[in-house]
Amino acid sequence: MRAIPTDSYPSGTAQQIQHIGARIPRTGQALAVRDQMEQQGVDELLQDDLEAEDGGETSSEEDEEDRDTDVSDSAMLALSGSSQQMREQLDALARKHHTRGDQAVEQQQWQAAINEYSSALKYGKGAEEEATLLSKRSLALSGFCKHIRSIPARNSERRALYGHDPTHLAQLALRDAEKAAQLRPTWTQLNACKGSALFLLERYSDAEATYLEGLALDPSSKTLQDGLNQVQEVLGDQEREQQLLLAEVRNAAAAAAGAGAQEGGQGTAAAAAAASGLEGPLSPTAKRQRRLTAT
Repeated sequence: MRAIPTDSYPSGTAQQIQHIGARIPRTGQALAVRDQMEQQGVDELLQDDLEAEDGGETSSEEDEEDRDTDVSDSAMLALSGSSQQMREQLDALARKHHTRGDQAVEQQQWQAAINEYSSALKYGKGAEEEATLLSKRSLALSGFCKHIRSIPARNSERRALYGHDPTHLAQLALRDAEKAAQLRPTWTQLNACKGSALFLLERYSDAEATYLEGLALDPSSKTLQDGLNQVQEVLGDQEREQQLLLAEVRNAAAAAAGAGAQEGGQGTAAAAAAASGLEGPLSPTAKRQRRLTAT
């Protein structure tokens, strides 16, 4: 960042303005265009959720570059004269950020990809293009979620208070997929996006139904089939665990019932023995009376 010369200012004032840059002239026209774009077309999905540092994927230099890009975008729009020129500039910005997002995905720089797709959504035009960008951002959010969950606990504990919540990222991925599906209901790529987000949210039955819906439209999709196999494997493991647990419960109940019956039998025998013992030995007269009674 190029600092403003401060030789002519008092020392205290110079220290206060050292951080001010002189990249471009921030005219009222440029700021007005930027504010107008934010009000009319900016998707604020990640405005609060994804502005913090992501734990090592992006550096402060990259964040600075993003800020420079936003300012240069606004300045470029401010210089456009007619509405046609404005539209051309918007299309150019959308293509630029879209391409940069794809490149970030290839390098598995998930947060950078999310930011680029979000910027492309600001300037994109048309339902089909919006659905495409939303689907890609959904997959990037899912990738970011998987990345965070793959970090060993010993490395992530120190960032527990400041890192991103993977469950929240999966919820955002699901929201993007559902929004895109409203724009392109029969596009099976969105079934893959939605199924992946549902899987990360551990909503396995819903994920299975989503993959099956997509395969009904495109039976040859390997992505959908792989997703279905993954979720059905988890569902199968859950079913086997439930069966084992049920068998253990039944065995425990049967063992308890058998032990109770055995204790009841022993108690009856002991009571009979105790009763016979209370009678004591019979006298000869009592024995004769019992024989006479029996005859």
